[in-house]
Amino acid sequence: MAKPTALCKWADTLQAYAISGLNNRVKPPAGWEDLGWDENEEPPPNYENWWKYNANEWLKYFDQTAIRCATAIVVSSGATQAMQDMVEVITGTKTNRSSRSDKQGRDG
Repeated sequence: MAKPTALCKWADTLQAYAISGLNNRVKPPAGWEDLGWDENEEPPPNYENWWKYNANEWLKYFDQTAIRCATAIVVSSGATQAMQDMVEVITGTKTNRSSRSDKQGRDG
């Protein structure tokens, strides 16, 4: 499976609604966070926007963390060809092959 080329983006700009004056992103009360929406209940748009915005923030965090971790593996002195291949899959990029890895062969 290929890495998606774009992350989700939702309600990235915090602003007040013109009529109510409420923010377009508001954290739901604890009861809704604990139990979720009730049957036949529609969440207010600012709660839904808060959820989708924060889900995207976590996706960005995990994406960047995976890239940093994968890069650290390749940079480390013990990086094998298999580890370098894993990094390419995670990051969607090609890594520089060291002469040490080339001398060791594909199986490291």
